[in-house]
Amino acid sequence: MLNSKFLSNNCIRNFFSITLVVGCQIALPCIAQDLESEKLWQQKSQLVIDHLADNYVIPRSGDLGKYVMPGLIAYRWRYPDNDWQAKQKQQLQLLANKKPEDFYTNSEAFNSPGMTRLLYLYPQDKLLQQVEQQYFNYLFPPVDRVEKYNFWSSGGTENFVNMLRTSGYLLAQKATPLKLPKVQKRLTTKEKWLRQKARKTYQRGVAEWDSSSYTVFNLIGWLNVYDFAENEEIKAIAKAVLDYYASAVALKYTHGVYGGAEQRGGSAISSFNSYTDYLGWFWFSEYIPSEDSFFDWPQYIQLIHPATSSYRPPQEAIALARKQQPTSSFYQNAKAQYNLAKLEIPEVFYIGKTYTLGTALVNVGEQVVNWKLVSYPTTPEQALVVTGSNSFGKNNSKNGMGKTIFDRYLQHHNILVQMSYVPEEVTSQLKKQQFRQFIVNVINNIPCGNTCRHLLRSKVNKSILPITYPIAKQNNKYYVTNYLSFPENTKIINRQGTYFVQLNETYLAIAPFPPQPNLKPQVKEKNNRVYLESTAPLDTLTGFVVEVGNKLEHQSFSEFQNLVSHKTQLDLKQLDWEKIRYRTIDNQQLLIDYEKSQLQATLKVNSEPVTFQHPYLYQGKNLQLKNRILTLKSAESVYQVNFQNEVPIFKRTEK
Repeated sequence: MLNSKFLSNNCIRNFFSITLVVGCQIALPCIAQDLESEKLWQQKSQLVIDHLADNYVIPRSGDLGKYVMPGLIAYRWRYPDNDWQAKQKQQLQLLANKKPEDFYTNSEAFNSPGMTRLLYLYPQDKLLQQVEQQYFNYLFPPVDRVEKYNFWSSGGTENFVNMLRTSGYLLAQKATPLKLPKVQKRLTTKEKWLRQKARKTYQRGVAEWDSSSYTVFNLIGWLNVYDFAENEEIKAIAKAVLDYYASAVALKYTHGVYGGAEQRGGSAISSFNSYTDYLGWFWFSEYIPSEDSFFDWPQYIQLIHPATSSYRPPQEAIALARKQQPTSSFYQNAKAQYNLAKLEIPEVFYIGKTYTLGTALVNVGEQVVNWKLVSYPTTPEQALVVTGSNSFGKNNSKNGMGKTIFDRYLQHHNILVQMSYVPEEVTSQLKKQQFRQFIVNVINNIPCGNTCRHLLRSKVNKSILPITYPIAKQNNKYYVTNYLSFPENTKIINRQGTYFVQLNETYLAIAPFPPQPNLKPQVKEKNNRVYLESTAPLDTLTGFVVEVGNKLEHQSFSEFQNLVSHKTQLDLKQLDWEKIRYRTIDNQQLLIDYEKSQLQATLKVNSEPVTFQHPYLYQGKNLQLKNRILTLKSAESVYQVNFQNEVPIFKRTEK
């Protein structure tokens, strides 16, 4: 049975409020195809809501703000006429009785989108009315309080800012009739911020780009703005931001895994292992899980926000996310540093016939996943993931995270190059870094408060600049190690020093350098992933060239191996000068130069330099974002969001 709450929102609310009020040229007719899509959406929504309402147990540790609100929303949505259960009532009463001066810790950031959604969805709930009053007492006091985290001017990470300020806008809107202190001023300033943030998103993207951990937390506040803003221009602006996120997730979502490179992520090394994996499933997938174990991970719980929202991703984004295109496509994108000052990080993303492969050319970063390959599954939404990094990344996260100044990555369509070079001279700096770390450890145990310790650490780090050296000592000698990480039970075939891997219908040929004909796969970690490591002394370039093929282009895995053995060549004659040459299966000649004096390597293909230009946020076959115009294409239509002026204009053209 179709839920009219969802259907009316999607087909009527969107069309009339956006088309008639802000002049957008887009209609969302409720034709049979839309009804089928809506049925699928509701089926997934019901699964999420039912499981959260009836089975979810709040974890005992972690950021409780993340974990409490989703269950409360789900319970009230599923059982609108029931009284709150004892534990739920206790949680809400804690908020209802909380003193304003005790209100704000950083967990309030995670509370705020869920509480805002509850207050708007259920304004007649007596207990929620008490909570609302306490929120207003905290948010609109007679005299301002100075706090690190607040709803109006807080710093902190990007997801904190997004959650707090979107919630601040809506709570100020809700409090406007009460004429509390500075309500109108708060509403006006946050409306200005919403407008500026949205336009900047279409110009510079986002700071926590493609994060498998934080993408959801960056957008759930915008879902609230879209659903509850009374100003129709602000509602349209929120839709533009959500369309941006939907497009970004659609490009990289690969059958249960958020693929490609990411900032502030790192857990997406198997299907449904991160918040964004679940978001991609909910927004785009046709897969309906039959086992309750699908919801064993707490990362699914934030789906309560899209499940109870009227926002729907563009149909063109859904087509892009399902990766059913008949031909391969290559995207050359750009990311900004965390301060969003300018687009300066080149990114490439390749959609093959049986896999996706994406790499970002970041200069340095501890929370960066540099690249991922995701092989399409043979069973629904169970993709296989390959990634890699240096020994620094492996020792810290073991899943491809970490980029030091000594590492280089390159990608040309289906070819990936990963390499590191550490000069012998760094060994003289190790004692200085060890001393710096010793002092930092001492500071961490000084009982003088977080601010005091932060200032002391900053002074130490200014005196001795922190540098991570991706090296390890073996038998009194230092080595640098690169690794590739494969799924559990991966079989690696060695043919005369070239290593071959089959992942479902995706084939990999791996050439380590320097030559290492007898590498032994290693099984490490509790998750039993399989590793292949390339190790070399200092002052020696080490790494891998990976060429990816697939079953649709080769008759068999054996044929692929034979072609690689006979047609490809890894030329290491200039290895001492940190240069390598590689000839691909289709006879392309690649020259890779590590470039010690730079933070990025250079690439020539058939003697032509490959310039990783980055003037546009997205540039590829079915997704472009340049000059504040977002364009999504599918086989049937073209969807466009023009945000060159103050209010976005939405347009869909049928082909």
